[in-house]
Amino acid sequence: LQSPYRALCPQLKQAGTMCRGPAGACDLPEYCTGGSPYCPSNVYLLDGSPCQHGHAYCYNGMCLTHEQQCLQLWGYGKIRAVCLFL
Repeated sequence: LQSPYRALCPQLKQAGTMCRGPAGACDLPEYCTGGSPYCPSNVYLLDGSPCQHGHAYCYNGMCLTHEQQCLQLWGYGKIRAVCLFL
């Protein structure tokens, strides 16, 4: 059975037809292969790729500032002060 989260390339559309557009600055579009009715797996820019005009960087497919990345890794609270000075 097909996963409800996988986009379809109905009736084996021509290779190169976009089947899933980017969901954010660090997400890349996926294209039909022409040999499968399913859209290829989701692909993101490499971690560390610049985004937001160089004010943030990609991390796990999301465009985050340094502070946002630090808070995601270490959480809020006392660690927040440490994140601001890294």
